[in-house]
Amino acid sequence: MDDYKVTVVVPVYNVENYLNRCINSIINQTLKEIEIILVDDGSTDKSGEICDEYLKKDNRIKVIHQKNLGLSAARNSGIKIAKSEYICFIDSDDYIETDMLAYLYKKALEYKSDIACCGFSNIYENGRKEKVTIPDGDMTFSTEEALDIHLLSGYIDVVAWNKLYKTSLFKEIKYPEGMLYEDMLTTYRLIDAAKLISLHSDSKYFYCKRKNSIGGTDFSEKTLGLLNACDQVLEYVLEKYPHLENIKVSRIQWYMVVLNKMIISNKIDKKLVKRIKKMIIKDKKIILKNKYLNNIRKYQILLLLINYKIYGFFYKKFILKYR
Repeated sequence: MDDYKVTVVVPVYNVENYLNRCINSIINQTLKEIEIILVDDGSTDKSGEICDEYLKKDNRIKVIHQKNLGLSAARNSGIKIAKSEYICFIDSDDYIETDMLAYLYKKALEYKSDIACCGFSNIYENGRKEKVTIPDGDMTFSTEEALDIHLLSGYIDVVAWNKLYKTSLFKEIKYPEGMLYEDMLTTYRLIDAAKLISLHSDSKYFYCKRKNSIGGTDFSEKTLGLLNACDQVLEYVLEKYPHLENIKVSRIQWYMVVLNKMIISNKIDKKLVKRIKKMIIKDKKIILKNKYLNNIRKYQILLLLINYKIYGFFYKKFILKYR
């Protein structure tokens, strides 16, 4: 079958306990005209063997075995051989609803969007499910509109995996190899290359939050790379679109993500606190009137501005309660 409608790229590395669930959720999609590319990125467990077993069972599946080069390199390997007009990426420890690809494909055609995004749910190790809240229904954004709210969590988020892309967007854009936070360093460029981005509220992707994943860990020196990535996005966007305001608020949110990890790990950087406070003071007006921030988030930002120790005390108390 060569008339594929969607290519699915799955980077695989040492996920033998989760891989069957992931692949089964893809091969059982209601949209059958799909190309499935499993990229074994030098796995040392049985993940590579599992990929080969599925290769024998389904002629839509292709398997690439390569030495361990990282997530970006695995995605790029899949992009190179993709044959469909549309492409998506699924992390190998996650899974999707059986109609996710049909849903996004239909929406992309209906709205003529270059990137179509769906809602998603966080799945925790204790079994708890948490749907990430986004506006109900369908929304469309121009390039500028999408870039403006890109870093605001829950809308046009930085993650690669809850989106269907026109494959042509990747002619000039690749994931940066050998770097952390590759999604943040790439998604904004894809948005900038797109003419129309659509957002659809139905939750179709299940993101499994594991303690040893990059996004789920407490603070380490590597976490500071998130700030550099955020700064790069902001610099790029504001150079092209200096009138945008929401992205400035987004930056404060991401800086607070790093600060919160520091709080949990008892590694407060007073210089970072001072830097965040300067951002808040500079953009206080647009923070308070921002329609994408709820009142609780605004109160948190203002509390940090008043006294970071009090903020840290209440944040840690909140986190310990829900961990």
